Amino acid sequence: MPTLVLACGGRRALRAELARAHTRGRSRFPVNECFTLLTMADTQTANDVVSTATGIDPLVLSAIVGVVAYLFQFMGSTYLSHEETKKEKRRLRNEHELTRIDYQLSTVFGPMRGLLLSSKAAFTILVTRWKCESDVPGFISKVEAPISTGSPSALQKDWMLWIEHILQPSNRQLCDAILQHSNGFDTIPGFLANVVASTKEFEVILAKWSAGDHSHMNTTVPFDDRINAFVESEFKRLRTRKMAILEAMDVEHSLPGARAGARRCGHHAHGRNAWQRGHGDAAWT
Repeated sequence: MPTLVLACGGRRALRAELARAHTRGRSRFPVNECFTLLTMADTQTANDVVSTATGIDPLVLSAIVGVVAYLFQFMGSTYLSHEETKKEKRRLRNEHELTRIDYQLSTVFGPMRGLLLSSKAAFTILVTRWKCESDVPGFISKVEAPISTGSPSALQKDWMLWIEHILQPSNRQLCDAILQHSNGFDTIPGFLANVVASTKEFEVILAKWSAGDHSHMNTTVPFDDRINAFVESEFKRLRTRKMAILEAMDVEHSLPGARAGARRCGHHAHGRNAWQRGHGDAAWT
């Protein structure tokens, strides 16, 4: 049967075509031509012709069409629901990671970085005062020199003041960040133990100085400078990771349908701007 006639003809044309087919001995239409009839504007005519051609009751045919349509609708809505669930899980995972990163930056690595930078600046001022900026090991040797006159040298007295009022208070806070917020470290390198040990040993030395004992001017466990590179690298890594997550949230939120989905979920603002409005960034940038 010519498809064009079936798709565009009216009731009379379809009946005429059916009669011609019957005359030619084609009492049943091919299946593909029958389904073509379903696209016609005259739905009742299509149902009549398909019913005649296939021998299916019109009510049964309508029920089949309805079931097929429902299945397609159900599959489509299930797919959309699955995609929205995946997006929601991804959003929650990103926000959880952002919360942890903000904690790490604001409570652990941000303060530690600030303390290390300020201590380094203070120590640089001290060695510069004694013109030893190009010979720090030589400066430490003078600090550790035995006291033969019964009283510390002028350089040693400066060292004692710097330790008591600048360096040791900063190192105490550094130890507190390491010991009290260890859950903020993704990895804990072993040299952090040397930093804590050196700081604790200086507490004993300070107690000796207060008692008039100057037999020890420096710790036997040196302050491990590897902490500087470690804290700096972790701080930059976390900042980079945070920006990557915020960029991804911005992109997802800008996709078609994301804004409507956010309204349905009650989340009107994701992404960098919304997060930064509610979460302060770390200091010492």
